[in-house]
Amino acid sequence: MAIGGTSKRRWLADYARLAIGYEENEHSVAFACLQDDVFLLDCELHLQAHHTLPRLKAGVSREESRALLTFASRQTQDIAFALYSNLLSYFSGMVLLFVPDFGGVSQVIEFLCAWLGRAMTQGFPTSTRIILLYDTKLPPDGDVSFQLVASLAPYLQRLDPTSCCFSINQIKDMVTRCFRLSNSTFQDGMEQMWWEHNNQKLYRKRNGRSFSARHLQSLMQSAIQQFALEPSTAFDAISASRIHYTLPYNIEGSIISFLKVSRDADKFDTILASALVMDAYPPGMHNFLPGPVFDQLYKEVIVRCESAVNIYGLVESVKYHFVTTATHSLRHRLDSARIHEERPPTHTLGCQHRLCGSCIVALGNEVSRWHFQLGRCPICQELQEIVLAIQPSTAGDRVLVLGGDDAGSTWQFLKDLERIVGLKLVDLRGLFDEVRACGIGIFFAFAIFLEGWSLYDCKYHLNRMRPKKIRRNEAIFGDKLAWNFEEIQRSNDTTIIIDTGKKAWSNRHSNTAATRKPDVLVQYEGGIFSNSILTTDSSQLLASLFYIELDTLPDVTSPSQYCTIMLQCRIPPGQPLVDLLCRLRRESTSLFYRDSGTTEISEELCTEAVFWECERHRPFLRMIILHISSIESKVYISIDGMDGRKHWVSNCPYKIEQLIRDQEMDHVFGRRDRKIESGLWTKAAQAEQELREALKSI
Repeated sequence: MAIGGTSKRRWLADYARLAIGYEENEHSVAFACLQDDVFLLDCELHLQAHHTLPRLKAGVSREESRALLTFASRQTQDIAFALYSNLLSYFSGMVLLFVPDFGGVSQVIEFLCAWLGRAMTQGFPTSTRIILLYDTKLPPDGDVSFQLVASLAPYLQRLDPTSCCFSINQIKDMVTRCFRLSNSTFQDGMEQMWWEHNNQKLYRKRNGRSFSARHLQSLMQSAIQQFALEPSTAFDAISASRIHYTLPYNIEGSIISFLKVSRDADKFDTILASALVMDAYPPGMHNFLPGPVFDQLYKEVIVRCESAVNIYGLVESVKYHFVTTATHSLRHRLDSARIHEERPPTHTLGCQHRLCGSCIVALGNEVSRWHFQLGRCPICQELQEIVLAIQPSTAGDRVLVLGGDDAGSTWQFLKDLERIVGLKLVDLRGLFDEVRACGIGIFFAFAIFLEGWSLYDCKYHLNRMRPKKIRRNEAIFGDKLAWNFEEIQRSNDTTIIIDTGKKAWSNRHSNTAATRKPDVLVQYEGGIFSNSILTTDSSQLLASLFYIELDTLPDVTSPSQYCTIMLQCRIPPGQPLVDLLCRLRRESTSLFYRDSGTTEISEELCTEAVFWECERHRPFLRMIILHISSIESKVYISIDGMDGRKHWVSNCPYKIEQLIRDQEMDHVFGRRDRKIESGLWTKAAQAEQELREALKSI
């Protein structure tokens, strides 16, 4: 952070080689890039004339973030200096103060006194490295520190006349806790700055403040919002990182219940500490120091639990094991979510242990896009062979509703649907995410979506079926055709909902209830059905096999905004995908897309380049570049159907803002761990798309 005026501008141009286009009589806090990983905060806000400072502005665009400043000084300089010391210094590895721009050393001393006074009320949250730059010879060693200590005594007395006087040693200790001061000339300043920068990188890393670009941006936005509301409050990065990842509900009650049943067991404090580490460091969380994390998030909770269950020394013991476990994990670059993230279990392993989708993603090997295989169960260590499919977060639900009383007509409906879809190697389980069943539909829900029977297997048992009976928790359709409703928990690929008329059963956890309407709804509850309806349903099912994701966040700072959409397929690489693409090529299926504009672009869905990639056991991927006016824009992508109409791919029209949320791109901290390596998949397809865009521009 560089604080100054004319001398600062001249020094940045002559020594830092920065060509910054300053506007006349416009002073602010600006960003400049010194190196790829080094930003400069160019601070001139304190020079802005008070009467020119904007008070209120209307017409805030959706791409801008503005915070109304409250409870702050009415003077521009006071606001600016508080902004520098209370907010921006937290993110700065060092601060450059240009002494000539302040008017001399005495004015710099006044600025540092005010800085220390604000920091003292906050408990000295940070120790800031400050370099004072002079255009002439340096003052004697220790002269600035001596003047600062001498000036602080009367300043602190004026700040709080009711407090007792501070001794010289106490004031020196305050200065040491708040600042690390040094002097340099303009000529030597650049060399000293880079030398200090290398030291500060290590210092900030050891103190858990070496943030990634995404984390820095998010934390700075949170800090600005906090400063606007409470300028005198110290910024807490740990709390700011938990805005979208709050502490679990009723954490105190859960810990007390655990302690009551396990207090006599060995290492109960280690188990509790391990659970807290899992919560403290979800996927994508910054590696904050474990000690401050425990003190900030969990200490008060554990203190209350210690009092409730009367376990002396619980806080110290849990903190020790928390710090030990977290330090080991961070040292080996392990996310706690490689063990668990708090979500309801949705997938059953061969050993009957159940895991949540995040655990599958974190612990499994991605054999293909959104398909994972675990080597062993993390609970019992039993070998696993099954491949578990995770529904893409941006893919909609495909729902099948089955009812009625005639097993033969229901079987014929499913058979005709499978025939018209025409994917021999993809069964009904690969076409639906959810089945809702009542009446005779319960039999097909259990047989096809739980047991994995083919339609011919079902037909074999139709003649042996008896009228349905519901007895206790069982559905009975004949000899050896009975299922317990609790068995639906074994279903991994499909959500099964059984309605007996008196009670409903489901393998879907209440926390994961659907929040939007199904993307595709295929319904049969008995009676006559027409081929035209089946053809439309089949076309919608084929279109819903394709879904979209954002490749990167759109650049909302540019007036001409573009976003890159990845069109992908839910069928994993292999012969089933090749068969689907062969059919699409044979039928000359077209892809249609447009943004919020009116011009629709039509292209071949499966190009030579895409087919070449998929034949070599790679996922289907089309890169589509769209022009958007804002994140409020919608993406419109559809394909040809067998009924001669266009059908939307999954969840389209898709709002960019909603797409960002569904991919959790707006949750910088605590995001789901996704092992996306799209760069390996896009070579030929992306090259083709880039060539097409280049030809269009020519």
